[in-house]
Amino acid sequence: MRLLKKNAPVLRTALHCSLAYFLFCLSFTQADTTLPRFFGEFTDYKLESGVLVNNSDAHQVVFAHSVQVKRAAWLRIYFAHFNLDKGSYIRMTSTFDGEVQELTFSEAAMWNFSSAYFNGNEILLEVVAAPHTERNRIAIDRLGIEYLPENVDLGFPCADDNCGICGNDDRIPTNE
Repeated sequence: MRLLKKNAPVLRTALHCSLAYFLFCLSFTQADTTLPRFFGEFTDYKLESGVLVNNSDAHQVVFAHSVQVKRAAWLRIYFAHFNLDKGSYIRMTSTFDGEVQELTFSEAAMWNFSSAYFNGNEILLEVVAAPHTERNRIAIDRLGIEYLPENVDLGFPCADDNCGICGNDDRIPTNE
């Protein structure tokens, strides 16, 4: 008993270190399973904006392009080149549900120079240039896509509850 009392601070420290290490390892395990892998398929899509200039005193849309793929349930853009002057950004809008993502250069870098997943088969891509900027330029080299099954109506591509299920919904209720 005397040995335990004498070594209690050491044991407490060892216990705290072990617990901290366990939580540290657990956080990496959970982080690795958050996005296990890309679902869908890739397709080449070549688009080059060229160098875009805004000589005005206000932000302006200096480039707009509709990225469309027939029978796509969702799309994701992958950029081959992405250069925006300070204050400039890109805006991407799903024409299916109106969802919008805006990215500056540093935000695009955090997204690994790709977009979010957008529902539907069309994204309006716009470059909004800051005033008096001269070196805005983007290029796309591929898209991530999930195609709709042939028997799905294009009016509403997925399950009626907008959960992202395309085709037959084979889920069953559970209490787990």
